[in-house]
Amino acid sequence: METPTNPDEYEGWANRETWAFMLNVSNEQDVQNLVHREVRRCIANGYHPNATGEHVVTWFHDWLFDVIEDGWTTAADAYRILLEVGSWWRIDNAEIGEHFVADVLDIDSVVT
Repeated sequence: METPTNPDEYEGWANRETWAFMLNVSNEQDVQNLVHREVRRCIANGYHPNATGEHVVTWFHDWLFDVIEDGWTTAADAYRILLEVGSWWRIDNAEIGEHFVADVLDIDSVVT
């Protein structure tokens, strides 16, 4: 029996937390647009994809807390996302960064 190279892999992502993060960001176009805006800022500032991933994950986490603290109508959704992802420290920042940098570069190459 072969030992998997990554026993934590989940639905094609590094682990369940990375998958849950991507699922929640990708499910809402407005949220995805906000994340893409942050990724574009990282690219413009010369961030490496891993640093981009770390920035995006931290930014999104903080944004969710702002939504909850400010009492926006979407606060329940923000709380649900925080709980669904669970252990935010387990999110694979490099995988997130590589995915979003490639995604934004692909989108922007079509637009120009």
